[in-house]
Amino acid sequence: MNARDWLPLLGKTADHSALAAILTKLGARPPKLRHGEDEAFVDLPTLGVVLVFEATPSGKRAMLLTSVQLYAGLPNQDCSKFAGELPEGLRFEDTRDAVRKKLGRPDMQVDASGVDTWSRDDHELIIEYRIDLSGIRVVHCAIADD
Repeated sequence: MNARDWLPLLGKTADHSALAAILTKLGARPPKLRHGEDEAFVDLPTLGVVLVFEATPSGKRAMLLTSVQLYAGLPNQDCSKFAGELPEGLRFEDTRDAVRKKLGRPDMQVDASGVDTWSRDDHELIIEYRIDLSGIRVVHCAIADD
């Protein structure tokens, strides 16, 4: 799967037919909230993907897919490198300067932690860089904050 394949699934519940079918195909268990928590994670380490689900605002047990995290597979990440296409022509080897050249000025940046965020029409694109800004550690495709 490529990053763009996940985008239409953001904001869908885990039991939505398309999302449930993908989870089944990938051999992943549906997300389950632990007592007292409002987020659940579905780790797909061989794919370099983590899916983040949050409880719905109504308080029901339905879980919304709020973020898809795509990992570079660095030694401290305990997962493989995401092998699909990253969004908007990005590559894990891109430096912060290269990313900003491709995507323009970020809508939000946190220099101390090396994170940039771009708002798109239907999602946010969040980039976490390596400590020395020499490449991308994680790409987050997330539902936009309201």
